Amino acid sequence: LVWHDQNNNGLVNPGEPARYIASRLAQEGFVTDADLFNLYLRVSGLDRGLDAGNFMLADTMTMPEVAEALQNALFEEAVITIPEGFRAEEIADRLAENNILSADTFLSAVRAPRSLALFDDYEFLQSLPPDASLEGFLFPDTYRLPVFASSPEIVIRSFLENFEDRVGAENLVGGSSGLSGRDLINLASIVEKETVQADERPLVASVYTNRLNGR
Repeated sequence: LVWHDQNNNGLVNPGEPARYIASRLAQEGFVTDADLFNLYLRVSGLDRGLDAGNFMLADTMTMPEVAEALQNALFEEAVITIPEGFRAEEIADRLAENNILSADTFLSAVRAPRSLALFDDYEFLQSLPPDASLEGFLFPDTYRLPVFASSPEIVIRSFLENFEDRVGAENLVGGSSGLSGRDLINLASIVEKETVQADERPLVASVYTNRLNGR
């Protein structure tokens, strides 16, 4: 039995106290005594290794077997599609709907990219103003992402890697367009708002680029 709670959340949530987990397990019949199970986790030191997510449990398991099972969550994946034009808030809602990451956690990371360890891994991010977000770098596409991701960086890295692959690192840090980094993103945003049909975008983009380059 793959166990998750009635709200489709993981049995173990990041940073959640062991006593809460023990209480839910007792309610579902996987352990007979929540206090005793909580005590067992603490005495055995297994409370420090509780993983976040869903687990394969059976009501025939002994207390030590349940405790050991909670050390290794199932890494399920969800396939989600981010349409063109989705704002960061809409992406956050879609991630939350698919139990990948809470909307607040995702938005907090997107709005403070310099606080992320991955920030230095991407040269095209280095020119971002101090108060800039990752809005515009969240490339619209279909993604396979882990359910109950352990950190927002796991999810955001998928977006950034795809963005770099699709746009091309050379263009992002200064290519033939004469623009780089944030300027390129701003131009793309303007072009998207100014055009109705997708096939018009290259022409409109070239007009703006020529003007910016004084041609």
